[in-house]
Amino acid sequence: MDSLLTANILKCGHAIHSACQQDLVRSGNPRCPICNASFLEMAEQWKYIDSLIASTPMPPAYRNWEVEILCADCHASSIALFHVEGLKCGSCGGYNSTRTGSEPAPADERNAEQQEQDELDWEAEENTREGFRRLHAALESGAEEDADLEHDDDAAHVADTGQDLDVQGNVRAFGSGGEL
Repeated sequence: MDSLLTANILKCGHAIHSACQQDLVRSGNPRCPICNASFLEMAEQWKYIDSLIASTPMPPAYRNWEVEILCADCHASSIALFHVEGLKCGSCGGYNSTRTGSEPAPADERNAEQQEQDELDWEAEENTREGFRRLHAALESGAEEDADLEHDDDAAHVADTGQDLDVQGNVRAFGSGGEL
């Protein structure tokens, strides 16, 4: 590194200007620009991603899809369950990984009636989430009456009881830090 600027040596062994490292941290990307290894302790971030995955179910066709990955932190190859929130390394438990396999996406083997019901369920759940978002925004602004939520029974149930309902009308827990 031919520079008069202060530099740091990262855990991976690469050098980086101190100001560049600070810029990466501020941008939310604390990884080496050369090898992509994390240069900060990421255990809390990995726990957060674990909770996101736990609260974000994949569509039925993708729930058991296994993919080959490579971890940029421990350099291990492993097989992980596919999830849109992240691919967990089987060796170090981190999510600083990249899919390396060429496994085809699973075929949706459900019949047309099952697919249609699943689509209706997903739509109903999204409507419930949207009602909750509107209620939350109204409560935040102190203008619940302006939110036009009189027709939204699920949002009213949330407001009255602090409990959320799933698509079938069953009470489900929320407030664990994840967005519905």
